[in-house]
Amino acid sequence: MPWTVAVLDGGGTSTDVAVVTPLKPWEGLSLGYHAYRLDIGPVLVYSEWPGQMDPGPGVVTGVLWIDTYVAPPDWPEIKGLVVRMWTEHRRYVQDPAGDGTWVFESPSARYEEVERCGVGRQVVSDG
Repeated sequence: MPWTVAVLDGGGTSTDVAVVTPLKPWEGLSLGYHAYRLDIGPVLVYSEWPGQMDPGPGVVTGVLWIDTYVAPPDWPEIKGLVVRMWTEHRRYVQDPAGDGTWVFESPSARYEEVERCGVGRQVVSDG
């Protein structure tokens, strides 16, 4: 599964050193964004960012979330162990400009830690 970096304000974030590699535009890239590969230790992270990032080593701050729909089709499969997970809660509203697009009502979100998760027919719990 590809990973995407989300930079958040507030708790739950981490700061890591990453090697940034710009990627070529591809058909699934969000309009107005640039695609990057971030090497954070042994983990390869796909990231889209509205601004251009300089290639090479840098510092990234944020959290990772799984997004099975956003990554180039040739992105490598990554296997790992999820040790903690949160759900993100946001409200969407129609853009006040009236063009029919949906936008976040607020730049902030509410996060809730997941205590149990269903995997296939199994339920995983830390208790």
